[in-house]
Amino acid sequence: MSYIDISALAAIPTIRWAAQAHCKQTWRWDSQQQMHWKGFNLWFVAGGKGCLQVEGETYALTAGDCFLLRMWERHQGLNDHPDVLRIPFVVFNYFDKRGQSLTPEKIRALPPRHRRINNIAFFDGLMERIIHYQNAGEIEKAKGWLNGALMEIERQDLELLKKMDSCKRVEIFKAFAKRLSERPWERVSLLKESKQAGYSMDHFIRLFKASIGMTPGEYLIQVRIAAACNRLVMSNSNLSVVSEELGYSDVFAFCKQFKLKTGLSPSQYRRQGWNDASDAHPGWRRK
Repeated sequence: MSYIDISALAAIPTIRWAAQAHCKQTWRWDSQQQMHWKGFNLWFVAGGKGCLQVEGETYALTAGDCFLLRMWERHQGLNDHPDVLRIPFVVFNYFDKRGQSLTPEKIRALPPRHRRINNIAFFDGLMERIIHYQNAGEIEKAKGWLNGALMEIERQDLELLKKMDSCKRVEIFKAFAKRLSERPWERVSLLKESKQAGYSMDHFIRLFKASIGMTPGEYLIQVRIAAACNRLVMSNSNLSVVSEELGYSDVFAFCKQFKLKTGLSPSQYRRQGWNDASDAHPGWRRK
């Protein structure tokens, strides 16, 4: 359980009890009387529907919902559906090698309370084995299967974190690209931007390209050339003014880059644009 630093604490899981609950439509649960105990409850919805409230957050329960409930918090559950709610659960806590309980204060980062299990039948099988061996008195085997279930939870939690990080990363680069599009004249420090995003500059450039399809430099050139095309056709501004408005310090560099990207010099593009506009709209006049 590396993501909650359990392995660093040489933690040994100890099962207090394991069972499977079959909750009918009249089922109600309130854990208030159990809140004095500082352990965990691996609580899995294997079938049916219901509702669980934890710390003010309400979950609509369906098969595949999996919780690592913190027993020192209050949980309130109910089944308001005709189907039986089947819940295998394992109540456990961790001890260190000296036999001392690892209370929440000793764990730097608790795992998320809730996740959706992808392979319901597989995880249900893990829970059944934990319950079977625990109730048969084969404690070490039960611990082994509990570790397997916790590892599967960790794997799925980490996959979800990676997906969330990927979505967040795309949003970061979309926002950066949007800023470049709206303010192409601004001088941008990739070193500063990468530090703010938490990446090295090289990695920042690679991730931007993976998200947007081109490097930041290529994207900025594309944006500037598109803006220049519009300015050249829609205004009388001379080339020095246009290049300066778009962040170029040298009009010659602007002209060279413009021709490289469009195949025309800025002057040629302007004349062609004016002629095309006049043909399409007789009486058209540029501002």
